[in-house]
Amino acid sequence: MTYDCGLHYLTFGVIAVGIEFLGACQDTDEFGQEGLSRRRFEKGIDDFMAGVDARYSTYNQKNSPFYLYRHLRCGMAQIMRPQGGVVFDSRSGAKKDGYCHLESVPGRRAVLMTAEDFYDHFAAACGILLAQLPTKTGPKFTDIYLPVSELPPRSTASP
Repeated sequence: MTYDCGLHYLTFGVIAVGIEFLGACQDTDEFGQEGLSRRRFEKGIDDFMAGVDARYSTYNQKNSPFYLYRHLRCGMAQIMRPQGGVVFDSRSGAKKDGYCHLESVPGRRAVLMTAEDFYDHFAAACGILLAQLPTKTGPKFTDIYLPVSELPPRSTASP
């Protein structure tokens, strides 16, 4: 999506929800438990994304003007656009204008996020989780939570 198809804008929403999933892997609640999005997203940032680039923790504070949960995750998950304190670009677009990923944009009161760097950081964060998986126990990690089954062939007779 990010590199092969150039769907930069969609990258941000998918990764924001993915960060929430990373955080969900750190708690004992069921994946489908409602009302945990903020806590899980913040946990995903602190436990995984900040391990790749510490600046994510700076923007993971509720009092930050660039609070990623509100401006990135909620914006993309609820109305498919960032809220106020975050702006998006591609790496080449940002570089052309003299900016880089997670840099404050003067005069905009926003932090710039580039799709490719965000993707690379998320991929590295997923690697951190993959390294932890052998130590994770409990039904959340042992039960099949995405059952896949084959549909029976449709009969040729009319209903």
